[in-house]
Amino acid sequence: MNSRNLIQINSYYYYQLLYSTESYRKELLHNSLIKERLDYFNRSKNMENNLVTTQGPLDMIQGIRGDLFGLQTLDLTARKAEPTEMFALDEAQIYIDGCDFPGTIDYLLLVWTLQERFGKELQDMHVLEAMCGPGRLGRDLLTEAGVARVTFHDGNSQMLTHAVSKATSILTSGQQVDSIQSDVTRITSSGDVFDLVLCHNSLHQLENIGRLRQAIAEMLRVTKPGGYVVIADYQRSNSLAFKNALSQRLAETRPEIVQLLLDTFLAAWSKEEFESVISSLEAADEFQIEEARLPSITPAMFMRMIEDPVLGHVMDRSPISQLIIIRKQ
Repeated sequence: MNSRNLIQINSYYYYQLLYSTESYRKELLHNSLIKERLDYFNRSKNMENNLVTTQGPLDMIQGIRGDLFGLQTLDLTARKAEPTEMFALDEAQIYIDGCDFPGTIDYLLLVWTLQERFGKELQDMHVLEAMCGPGRLGRDLLTEAGVARVTFHDGNSQMLTHAVSKATSILTSGQQVDSIQSDVTRITSSGDVFDLVLCHNSLHQLENIGRLRQAIAEMLRVTKPGGYVVIADYQRSNSLAFKNALSQRLAETRPEIVQLLLDTFLAAWSKEEFESVISSLEAADEFQIEEARLPSITPAMFMRMIEDPVLGHVMDRSPISQLIIIRKQ
């Protein structure tokens, strides 16, 4: 792969990646789906009354001027918790049917980020996917990163059964999957077991900050000394960057889901709340909290991104989300 074809994305919109090199642009435009979505983007970009653009030919759209969802005047200082922490069995099946489908890119983007961060060491890790839901992240770790062993954890038996069944069906030689069913604040495992504990877009479901502290403390307890806890989750902020990015995410969401997604962000934990919790935990040797961003993207990776039927998934690696990396003492 020519180094000119490796694209570092530091923003959260990817449509104009086609303008990296002439040869790359010609190669990708053979794909009719890409051409259709690029045409849509170009039409949208020219709607001057609705969109604000930054300077430079490769910059991405930064926000929606029209404030279609009333976010600019919405005060997100106070958190509004989700009605319940766990799905009922019928709700769990609806979630599985609606969110665990081929081609979705949201979990895969985190896997690529982890590969950038840990390199080949990731393959040899024993990974716990905490609050795994349908287990898509763990499956992508097995198939895309070649991780040797993944343990799925969830409090919902239906989610856990689905996650293990799907993962077992795609195992290759030397790979292993296990499962743990428990509350996230009482993971039924001995301590110092896992090289890496992951939690993706789940901690916002917890009722209060005390439960958040217990959950992260428990994740650290089961992590090996020198190992890592990585949390990728939505955030709640009053910043302009956050509200602009959230406006764009909601604009790319099916209308019937917009309010549900907005409620999720009202329940999300702020960066400051995460900082206060993690700083109080003795097992946390060091940690960093940053706005989520896309990893380095190759042409092959870009093709998979553009084919995701849910355009908004790429937005989950934007200022609407945060990435937290904690190293255990």
